[in-house]
Parts: sequence; C-alpha cells; structure tokens
Amino acid sequence: MGLTVTLASLDAAWLKGSHIFGIPLTAADGSTMGDPALQYAIDVATATLGRELGLALKPTRVLTRPDPGKVLGTDYDEDGQPLTLHFRNGTILVEVRLPHNNIISIQRLRGFVADQECFNFPTEWIVLRKREGWFSFVPTTGAMIPILNSGNPNVPLLVMAMRRASSLPGFWAVDYTHGLPGDTALPIDLADWIGKTAAISVLSILGSSQLLGQNSRSISIDGISDSRSFSGAQAGRYGDRIDRFQKELDKIDIKKLRRYFHGLKVFEV
Repeated sequence: MGLTVTLASLDAAWLKGSHIFGIPLTAADGSTMGDPALQYAIDVATATLGRELGLALKPTRVLTRPDPGKVLGTDYDEDGQPLTLHFRNGTILVEVRLPHNNIISIQRLRGFVADQECFNFPTEWIVLRKREGWFSFVPTTGAMIPILNSGNPNVPLLVMAMRRASSLPGFWAVDYTHGLPGDTALPIDLADWIGKTAAISVLSILGSSQLLGQNSRSISIDGISDSRSFSGAQAGRYGDRIDRFQKELDKIDIKKLRRYFHGLKVFEV
C-alpha cells in the first residue's frame, strides 16, 4: 500500500499493517480477534474523530422537506432545515450558507412560500463553494422571467416580501450530500489519529484478556515486600505501545485539522 490513505482503505488489513503490526491477536484462552472486531474499532474511532472535527467523515445525504414516502435512515441520513431567503433593497441575495461544510453535491434546490413549493431551480445554476458550505445560483440570461410570470399564486407574495421585508424565513429547501467521499485522500495526521485510537482500543482489550483478571503483583525479596496495582491496559503486555500512542495522540492539533476541513469562516449578511 502506498502513502495515500483514503476513508475506503481504513480497514482491518490497514490497521494490521500499520499500528498493530506484529501483534498476535490472540487472547489467553486461544481465541483470535477477527477482522470484524478490528473494523468496529476503526469505525468507532472514525465516528469519534468526526465529532471532534464537527464533520461527517462519510457521505451523508440531507433532504429538506422530503417527498412523501421518503424514509429517514433508509432513503436519506438527515433531515435538513429550511433556510432563509434574504433581500437587500428589493433584490434577492443569492449567496446561501448551508448548515454543513464539505459539501459533495447539491441534488435539488427549491423555493417555498407559505409552505407551498413555488420554484424548482435548475441545479446547473448553482455555483458551490464545497469546503466552506456556501452556494449561489446564477440564472442564465432571462431564465427567471418565465418563473416569475408562471402564474403561481405565491409569486406575488414573494414580490411583496422583496419590497417590504429583508428576509423570507423557510424559503430555501436544499437536498445535498456532505462529508468526505470514500476516495478522499486523508491528511496523514487524521489517518494516524484514527489508527492509533483504534489500536489503543484493540490492544487494551487484548492486554486485559491476557491478564485473566490479575491486575496486581506482589514481590518479596529478603523479607521486603512490595505490592503494586495496575490498570488492565498498563498491566498488559501492550502497555508501552498504548502509552506511546496516547502521548503521540495528545500532540496532534485537532483544532488545526478542524480549521483545515471547515475552511475560511464567512459570515452571512
């Protein structure tokens, strides 16, 4: 395997060949820790890092005002929130901030007035700033005229709002996917964080299983006795590696990684 690590490559074989290389995955009773257990440790570490970064590390589908019959958890992953349409001097501001960063794609963009769908905008009008989570839409010349003259009874409400207010809450309904595609090359610090966190979990379980519950040790030499207690991880045969991994994890700058993935902070006006 080369130096490039992707989300799709974070599997049991990768963990065995990197952070737990050379470690026998066998408990004291002779049972072996299989690939599903290693993959579970990787998945837990990945989810934990995602929470630390405020980022979905896997593609996540969001539907806003989903069509009837769409099932959360089956057809899509998250319910989206309708977003506010802003005006300035009677003109629509066409830059919109989505609730997430790292947008993979926008599948549908609609406008609602009085909870009624009024507009379904062509996705080819959308200009997307993926990492920052902003989009704007740029209609082709004259393309908005048929929409405004469509006879939709809610269009006059939109025109009135443009003249009298500065915003129209709940107008935008955006269906989009955010997160990182499976073929995204990960920064080495991020992949290392996942690997070491997963390895600590795996090695702690293996170490504790080999102790068979013996977490203390007594030594007697020439009538002098010393008794010491250990945690499962410390007393196990992998304590040194666990301690080293934890110290190295503590040096990784999570805030720097968070800034990398969230991009430049831009505030809505």
